[in-house]
Amino acid sequence: MKSKFLLSLALAGASISVSFGQATVDPELRAALTSNPTAQVIVTFKGNGAPGLTQLGLLQRLGITRGITLQALPVAGVVATAAQVNALAQNPEVRSLYINKRLDYYNYDDTNLTGVKRLRTD
Repeated sequence: MKSKFLLSLALAGASISVSFGQATVDPELRAALTSNPTAQVIVTFKGNGAPGLTQLGLLQRLGITRGITLQALPVAGVVATAAQVNALAQNPEVRSLYINKRLDYYNYDDTNLTGVKRLRTD
C-alpha cells in the first residue's frame, strides 16, 4: 500500500481538478468524501522541499494525526475528513489536494518499442 501511495504522490498533478478557495481540489476526492467519513489525501504544499514546521503545524491544528511526509518534496499523505480537506483547501500554504488512488500506466508495455526493458537487463 505504501508503494501505491508514494506512486500516487509522484503523479498527483496528472488528474483533472477543480479549484475551491486557495488550493486545487481533486473532484474524485470530493466525491469520495460524500460517501466515506475519511479519505487518504495527498497534500501538496507551496515550496520546494519537505513540509516545514508551519505546514506540519497546520496539519496538527486541524487534528490530522495519521500520515507521512516526503523528505525532498513539499508533499504529505494524510488521512483526513471532509471538514479537514475544506480547511486545508482554504489555507494559503496548500497548493493542491488529491485522493490517493491506484495509477494506470499507459506506457508500461510499450517500453519494448523504446528498448527500455532490454536496457534494464544489461
